[in-house]
Amino acid sequence: MDQQKNAEALAWQISVWDRMVPVYTREIDKRFGPIVERVVKRGDLKPGQHVLDLGTGTGSVALRAAEAVAPNGRSSRYQPGHASNCSAARCFC
Repeated sequence: MDQQKNAEALAWQISVWDRMVPVYTREIDKRFGPIVERVVKRGDLKPGQHVLDLGTGTGSVALRAAEAVAPNGRSSRYQPGHASNCSAARCFC
């Protein structure tokens, strides 16, 4: 594939996943609540720590981690190709 076709394919894929975020947030994330809690507990997060969630998806782990490291910690998330990559502490807390 040439670069233009690669860019178009990536843009299409991103648009598909971006449209799915409300469905995941409303329907899927809540089903993973117990798993998110176990992930955060296993990380043994403490106030003041910094967390980076790579491949964050809808950000449920990063958001919960932000609560665990508050008030002086920071939880950042990164989803490749996603426009809303940011610090959960800055955007959501």
